[in-house]
Amino acid sequence: VERLELDDLLPIITRSVNRVMGTVNCLLLLRQGSTLLLAAQEGLEPELVKAFGEMEVGESLSGWVAEHGQPLVTADMRSEARARFPELADRYNYRSFLCVPLRHGSEIMGTLEVLTREVRHFTLEEQAVMAAFADQAAVAISNARLYEQARAHLLQVTESNRRLEELDRLRQQYLRNVSHEFRTPLTVIKGYAEYLRDSPPASEAALRDVMRVMVESSDRVIDMVDTLLEVSRIEHDSAQQSLQIARLELRDIVQASIEPLRAAAERKRLSLELDLPEQALVLEGDGGLLVQVVRKLVDNAVKYSLEGGRVAVRCRRADDGLQLEVEDAGIGIAPEHLPRIFDKFYMVDGGIARRAGGTGVGLYLVREIVRLHRGSVSVRSAPGAGSLFEVRLPCQYRPSEPAATVA
Repeated sequence: VERLELDDLLPIITRSVNRVMGTVNCLLLLRQGSTLLLAAQEGLEPELVKAFGEMEVGESLSGWVAEHGQPLVTADMRSEARARFPELADRYNYRSFLCVPLRHGSEIMGTLEVLTREVRHFTLEEQAVMAAFADQAAVAISNARLYEQARAHLLQVTESNRRLEELDRLRQQYLRNVSHEFRTPLTVIKGYAEYLRDSPPASEAALRDVMRVMVESSDRVIDMVDTLLEVSRIEHDSAQQSLQIARLELRDIVQASIEPLRAAAERKRLSLELDLPEQALVLEGDGGLLVQVVRKLVDNAVKYSLEGGRVAVRCRRADDGLQLEVEDAGIGIAPEHLPRIFDKFYMVDGGIARRAGGTGVGLYLVREIVRLHRGSVSVRSAPGAGSLFEVRLPCQYRPSEPAATVA
């Protein structure tokens, strides 16, 4: 009863039974639902071990004991119609059989049994000893299972706490980064506004440049606010029901999404290439959310591309749906980051002094929007070799289907 490891306990039970009962062959079967599984044995031939590996409750001598919760004794198994392996018993010259239930309270946990090659008439006293041993074994097995459950629960709690600590760390980093991202364009807007108030530019061209910078900074703030609002929307319990599903043309969504990003691409002298087929690419979905998917992926590609590079956006039919690809030849992503880049708050280029801006929830938003549309998103990347993001979306929206995974 002091043993807490189930794997250590079960062989001890079968060895102890043989020692107490003066036998050499002992089996312990544990119940899992309607099945009995051989959990431990001593002295049995490999062929019999394989045969006893799994059986149904109610079948065979052992199954009868597990079903009725009563001991069973037979002096010669060859005469028992319920015996499951009479030919094997006869081949190895097994004759007598004593089996008792492993009972813990009202639960029948399995069976404990001994076999002998000689004909043996187990006395009532021997049956009582075997039953008492089985009762103590059942208590020990129950304690070991409780210990395993407690240990597994402790490991789960420990892992959950670790994840919560990591999530809290990422959340704090995220808040610092978001505060910085909001402060930067707002500072630009405030600075230019004060400049216009105190000393208006002398030429119309200079005024246009100032207004362009202020508009771009305002757009950046609006985009970040929209991103945070969309994250809040998709995380709501009724996000699936709040989708505004309509028939859409993927080519139109792509063109509308990347148009606001052309200025940023031109400043870095990036070639923004579109590869759109002539045939229609019609799907059902929420247009506003799908625009966010394309915009976030292309925006990331522009941010992390080197000057003079290229960003390619491709659409095509694939299997029973549509496929969108956004590829860049930028700095790429290290392998250790790939499994987590779609996680909330996770930033590959962390810290306020990182090389590219952003709120840190863009790819998380992409994943969640695609998931709501029952699609999938994946990424292939390597440092210095650019990145390829691939989104697959079904043509028909089916809310009852399970959400796809992220690769």
